[in-house]
Amino acid sequence: MKRYLFLLMLAIMPALAMAQSEKTNKGAHYLEVKTGLSISDIPLINTFDAPPVEGLSFDMRYAYGLINNLDIIAAFSTYSGYESFDEIMAIGKFSYIDRMYYCNALQIGVRGKVKCFDFMNLKLSLTGGLMNHAQTCYGDYPPLQPYTVMYLRSCVGGMFEVDFDISKRMSLGLFYGRTTTILNKNAGVKFDNTGLSLSVRL
Repeated sequence: MKRYLFLLMLAIMPALAMAQSEKTNKGAHYLEVKTGLSISDIPLINTFDAPPVEGLSFDMRYAYGLINNLDIIAAFSTYSGYESFDEIMAIGKFSYIDRMYYCNALQIGVRGKVKCFDFMNLKLSLTGGLMNHAQTCYGDYPPLQPYTVMYLRSCVGGMFEVDFDISKRMSLGLFYGRTTTILNKNAGVKFDNTGLSLSVRL
């Protein structure tokens, strides 16, 4: 249900933004930096489910105000995480499993932007592009030998932001985003990230 609500918001936000009469960002250029926590549901071993891996995220974006309250954006994102996971296997041995992932994603897309109370900005973006993703995997049966896999995959992403103007050219706020692979039936992976954002109008 949450997924459908998020997709609905992605669909209607650009329309709401275009309906705004106030021309707040037409023709403007923005440079934005976002950093925070990253969580991934990377697969590990086919014989059991492991909890998500937590790490860090970093995102840099360029945005151009195409029309009233609607931006074109280009984004470069990176996610990385590491966790030592302890699991008691069926054979009764205690296994120490180190899990790792990293990802670089390059995407382009659109973003709706609505200004509220003359100081708060609501933003919702939809992007797509390519993802270079690597992770640690283990075999299905003991002995569990680790190996690293790397993929170049197509991906889509969405992000919701709330920021507040602290000057005429700078705003600070919070964001939540998700990037997920597409066209990968047996090897899909997604990254959730949340944290702080800084936007500077050039």
